[in-house]
Amino acid sequence: MINKTFYPTPGYLISRMVSKIQNENARTYLDPSAGKGDIIEYLQNTYQYRIDKVDAIEIDETLQATLRGKNINVIDSDFLTFAGADKYDVITANPPFDNGAKHLLKAIDIMYCGEIVFLLNSETLQNPYSNTRKLLVRKLKELNADIEYIKDAFLDAERKTAVGIALVYIRIENQVEDDLFANVDDNASDAQEEITTNNEIQTQNKIKNMVDDFNRVVKVGSETLVSYYRNYNHISKYIKLANQDGKADSRYTTTDKTLTGIMQDKLNQFLQDVRKSYWTDVLDLKDVKSRLTSEKSDLFYHQLQKHAYMDFTEHNIRQFIINLINDYEKTLTDAVVKLFDDFT
Repeated sequence: MINKTFYPTPGYLISRMVSKIQNENARTYLDPSAGKGDIIEYLQNTYQYRIDKVDAIEIDETLQATLRGKNINVIDSDFLTFAGADKYDVITANPPFDNGAKHLLKAIDIMYCGEIVFLLNSETLQNPYSNTRKLLVRKLKELNADIEYIKDAFLDAERKTAVGIALVYIRIENQVEDDLFANVDDNASDAQEEITTNNEIQTQNKIKNMVDDFNRVVKVGSETLVSYYRNYNHISKYIKLANQDGKADSRYTTTDKTLTGIMQDKLNQFLQDVRKSYWTDVLDLKDVKSRLTSEKSDLFYHQLQKHAYMDFTEHNIRQFIINLINDYEKTLTDAVVKLFDDFT
């Protein structure tokens, strides 16, 4: 049964949302309340020749299956707990009307440099009775957001409602080029850093340990990449990042992307590689290993690219294991049938 808060976005509203996007070079998109993928499909059809990546987050499992059936990358189930390390040029969403303020605040929090286009219940902004709504109104004012109020927007929609709509557009501009001298001290000091090894005692909660370790790697790697590009003009002559083939990067001025764009591409690739590595480690968990035939393992590796987009959280790992356990009987049956076929 589909979540009662799910109201598919009417086509004309999607068109108005997309018309707000100003960056003609936008390559990466996120829909954190993807539903059945109407906004994503519109983006793919409109910008099919210039899109590098479109990701989706959806809390309803039935709608998740619908999205995957359309070959849309589902990277998480709950936007409000999403780690948010990925960087996107555009975030578009029609979140649940009763929780839109938290969703938009989350989008603002994770957006580094790009555009946000959101649909909200107009009451969220016109009647800011809660602290969350008051914070959102203040943030929108600080960011000089463009807000368009639309009456009766869903009267002719797939699911009808008389709720008024606020169409919110925000452009957030942060450039690593602007921070080249941020936190730079004119006086050099002797290096006094100490390297310590982390010999934490393993607890029985293997999943939590894996996620904690993953988050540490992501935090350190992300900070390192951002710091490198923030100081690029000073250190790139002496320190160069390697490409996948091991060759050093050429200067960013030889490409058609800004330094910020290159940084975000590097960061997204780093996150995908780390996720792929940790999802592979999930195969070594006892509850997983004991239920995987060799063919199922091969299938997992074959589809690992999809798992590389799925955020590595305790919820997502447990859901993966639960799905595997629920499918265990069928897995055994398939294995027995194949064994019989091999013998005969």
